Amino acid sequence: MDSIHRLRQRIWRDRWGLFYAEGVRFLVKAAEEPDAIDTLVVSWRLLQSIVARKLVRRLRREGTRCISVTPEVFREVCHQPRASGVGVIARQQWSDLAHIDPRVGCAWLVLRHVRSPGNLGTLLRTLAGVAGGGVILLGDSVDAFDPTVVRATMGAMFGLRVIRTTDAAFNAFKKRSGCVVIGTSPSAETDYRSVCWQPGSLVFLGSERKGLSEHDAALCDVLVRIPMAGDIDSLNLGVAGSLMLYEAFRNQ
Repeated sequence: MDSIHRLRQRIWRDRWGLFYAEGVRFLVKAAEEPDAIDTLVVSWRLLQSIVARKLVRRLRREGTRCISVTPEVFREVCHQPRASGVGVIARQQWSDLAHIDPRVGCAWLVLRHVRSPGNLGTLLRTLAGVAGGGVILLGDSVDAFDPTVVRATMGAMFGLRVIRTTDAAFNAFKKRSGCVVIGTSPSAETDYRSVCWQPGSLVFLGSERKGLSEHDAALCDVLVRIPMAGDIDSLNLGVAGSLMLYEAFRNQ
């Protein structure tokens, strides 16, 4: 179980290419993805879900590694208020930007900095909810497999394309694919509802505190604003990004 404790730290997640997710919902979603599961961790006394118990037995028969532990041991690594009895050590599944068709999915997210892991998890869950293509991470700042991110996705992490790339590769991808990059800025003149959303649009969101930098704004083809009333000058990143994604979804 020491490996699960270590997976709380990014250095080990990056080194091993793994992450840990706990709960029946995560088990079910992971089981839908070929090769997503490295190891199952099960406490049979805690695991009450009949569906989950059957699924664990099936996966074990098919050759998935399964570790059975006592309730006490399971609770030592439990991230939830109530121990579910099942956890998944899952493989990080990365996609290559060179092999991506941006027209697959109603929209894609582009991120460079996210201060709150919970916001990132919310965005990924929304992305799955609108049948988005995936998320493109510029640089090394964003950790898509942070435990808080994973919990906030409620299992939506499985099945999403996750890409890490450089600015140079991203610019080459833009030119090659002809996709439109739409960034958010409170000073933009264009209302986000007036954009001609096309399949494969890339939604570029800035960080919670500073928004898009000048450099990142220059990577966008159009900047849009989300109207706000009163003295409010910004929205939570998860909220703003979700509004953008659902506008893309509405226009499909």
